[in-house]
Amino acid sequence: MELRKISRRMTSTRRGVAAVEFAVCLPVLTFLVFGSIELSNGVYTKQAATAAAYEAARVATAAGGSESVARARVDEVLQGLNITGATVTITPAIDDSLARGTVVTLSVAIPSELNSGGLNFVMPNRQITSTVSMVKQ
Repeated sequence: MELRKISRRMTSTRRGVAAVEFAVCLPVLTFLVFGSIELSNGVYTKQAATAAAYEAARVATAAGGSESVARARVDEVLQGLNITGATVTITPAIDDSLARGTVVTLSVAIPSELNSGGLNFVMPNRQITSTVSMVKQ
């Protein structure tokens, strides 16, 4: 009889310890899960910016390329990847007088707060930027 009481008492105290351990570990695990999701979304957005910058630089530096064609290509690529709010910077300005062999630099900046799938606590209010340089053909 005495052995049952001791066993029951140890079981009830163990349940209390498990609840405390769960209460301590849950916020840490939650932060890890949502932080991983946010960082993965940041990597996805960076890849999207790089792909859009590359595609736009390629069409801008081709023979007959223009800034309007490059900006349209950025919008087309990012729209296909569900990215919004991008800013495109092209230097130098592309026009008919731009000589062949000139290095054209194209930057795409994407705001993280508009493209976050979660709480946006890992990268709040940041610009994810990608820059590509190509030679005018």
